[in-house]
Amino acid sequence: MYRIDRCPCCRERLDESCPALLAPFLAERVLGGSASACSLMTCPTCGLRCFDGRFDEMEMGRLYQGYREEDYYRVRHRWEPWYTSKVNAALSQDPAEMAARKTNVFRLISRTLEGASPGRILDFGGDQGQFIPDEWEAERFVFEISGRAPLPGIQSIEKRSDLEGACFDLVMLCHVLEHLSDPAAQMGILHSLIGPSGVLYVEVPLERPNLHWAGSWPWTRPGLHWLARHPWLLRLVDLYSTVFRIRRGTIPLGGFLKASEHINFFTVRSLDALMRRMGFQVLACEELAFQGAYCEAKVLGCVARRSSPSPQLGFMPGVHEACPGPPRHGL
Repeated sequence: MYRIDRCPCCRERLDESCPALLAPFLAERVLGGSASACSLMTCPTCGLRCFDGRFDEMEMGRLYQGYREEDYYRVRHRWEPWYTSKVNAALSQDPAEMAARKTNVFRLISRTLEGASPGRILDFGGDQGQFIPDEWEAERFVFEISGRAPLPGIQSIEKRSDLEGACFDLVMLCHVLEHLSDPAAQMGILHSLIGPSGVLYVEVPLERPNLHWAGSWPWTRPGLHWLARHPWLLRLVDLYSTVFRIRRGTIPLGGFLKASEHINFFTVRSLDALMRRMGFQVLACEELAFQGAYCEAKVLGCVARRSSPSPQLGFMPGVHEACPGPPRHGL
């Protein structure tokens, strides 16, 4: 694990917002240790919030290997008893939720393209391809290295080398960037896959809880170190904090901020900054809503077109060539 002090979107220096604690199930599953303190950082230029702790490539592999399978569920449920088998199975699989999310995607992209239908579609890191709208008569592909079988009518691509020289009219990247140690590197990979008249669709969760009480007594940094050594109390305070964060959009008095699988929290401004830095022109960026597994969820949907040649990247220590299909709206 390593630390950052520059914004992953615009590269400006980050300011510390408040202390936080690495999720205990991540500490055990990825690092083989106990929860440790980290910090939520804020970019004063583009508004991105992000945790300063970043997993490197090997650590990311440990996190997503066998994702949501028995070992993952066992470790997470032990630390988060409210993360039940029903929740584990339902995330991104509920038919009503999927229909609503696909409708949002179709409407935004169709409006931006003025009704034009893409001929070749790639969902990058797209699980089974369940986010590709049904309305388009197109060749459909999903790049997913987890080995999951795609839905009927969708062709699976499992190796990065199979994308060499490929070109698509629409590339989708849904609920991936919020997980990545270096989101800019992922954008650089996708830049070369989009045809001259093609577009990129990016979707990220819109998560901006009120931080007024975050980092307040008793869970200042020394308090969080103490809490990490008392597992049963940690579970109780974590549940209390999680309920308020999800239901009320705030970190409550006496609660704490937890760094879980989402490590980047975007605004329209920060997403636009990342796009422009990586050679894209944003055509539309809107707030979209749907009914999620726990409550109404909000996301940012962004449609962009290539505006410059593929950028040259200096890769950071946590970068993958391919995202192993991280969760859709995981907590």
